[in-house]
Amino acid sequence: TSDTSGPVLVDYSVSSGVLDLDLGPVTVTVTAHITDATQTLAPYTLLDSQTTDQSQGQGPMTLISGDTKDGTWERSMTIPQGAALGNWSVTLFPLQDALLNTTGGFRVLGTIAVT
Repeated sequence: TSDTSGPVLVDYSVSSGVLDLDLGPVTVTVTAHITDATQTLAPYTLLDSQTTDQSQGQGPMTLISGDTKDGTWERSMTIPQGAALGNWSVTLFPLQDALLNTTGGFRVLGTIAVT
């Protein structure tokens, strides 16, 4: 049987909810449990300001446990001191597997308040 479905986001978490840049740069970590019948390609995330065009950490997540069929992926992104204050979004790009099946569009996994 051929795989015709894209990867499934089973669960996810985003670290911290309010970050204080007066204390220095802050790191946001996103973790996602993803399954796929074939093989999930490394998911991409982006951390971006909702009020400016600033963004940080666009790039692939790293598989930290399991495998590409049923695994947990993680990425840490740093907001530098002096970055825009306000809300920042953690966005997951559309998921894709080795057969180029995709799932969903861009998804906001969490919002971080930067003070």
